[in-house]
Amino acid sequence: MYTKELSKEGGFDFSLHDRNTKLGFNDKVNVKKFTKTGTTICAVQHKDGVVFGADTRATAGTVVMDLECTKLHELSNSIMCAGAGTAADLFATINMVSSELQLLSMNTGNSNRINHVEHRLSDYLFRHGGHVGCALIFGGFDVNGAQIVSIIINN
Repeated sequence: MYTKELSKEGGFDFSLHDRNTKLGFNDKVNVKKFTKTGTTICAVQHKDGVVFGADTRATAGTVVMDLECTKLHELSNSIMCAGAGTAADLFATINMVSSELQLLSMNTGNSNRINHVEHRLSDYLFRHGGHVGCALIFGGFDVNGAQIVSIIINN
């Protein structure tokens, strides 16, 4: 793994410049031959809670299918989830966990905890053996404070 470090003289270390030039990553790279696909989801934790962010574009390969896709979902009053992956798998998983959290909260009278969400999602995704295409970042604020958890299934 390469990390940028400041040299003793000051300034950046450009030791990988020659390697990058040999691989074709120089100033003359044709930007048009690169196509960006995929979803960007992120979460940042601070002392009072968690901030989530996501793009709104849904793609199928190199084709943009939807410009206003919802990728941030409310699981309970204090727990949010950002999701990427196969849309049908994602929405089914989110709806299942959200309904389970509602039932749990109504039955116990307690607020939901993030470790319960982590347990339910991990168990559900493990049982399906990688056939559910989801990448999830969830978190929020519970009795243990602000937390962020990520679960990524590679299929």
